[in-house]
Amino acid sequence: MDNGQWTMETHSLEVFTLSIVHRPLSIVLIMEDWQLEFEWLRVRHIVKDALKKDGLPDMNLVLLMIGIQELGFWKKPFTKEEKQDLMHIGVCCLLSDDGYYDFIGRDADGWPLYRQKRKIEIIGEKVQERLLKEKAIEYFK
Repeated sequence: MDNGQWTMETHSLEVFTLSIVHRPLSIVLIMEDWQLEFEWLRVRHIVKDALKKDGLPDMNLVLLMIGIQELGFWKKPFTKEEKQDLMHIGVCCLLSDDGYYDFIGRDADGWPLYRQKRKIEIIGEKVQERLLKEKAIEYFK
């Protein structure tokens, strides 16, 4: 069913229930809440260990690290504006697989450039955060 609307199917298996959300142009597998939190904690530990920090990073720091990884080089120190740009690069990278952004190349300084292909119509901050967590988990696998 592809009428441009979200639809949900629930499949019960012997061990767990898997929900599949269908939306135009793609299928997204939604993790169970416990699995999402377990995998998100794993990602936070990966970033914490890479940065040699004491505390676990938040979403912004994870996005910043993805942006730096996609940039491909480390410039110390990044300005506040560059950090915001790097977090945006992280978001674009994570959402490019779902067709929201296209990587179009690099600018003269070597920074990744993305073009928005379609509008992101995700309602609610919690839903947006969950999507970014799921995409970050995929990125770090």
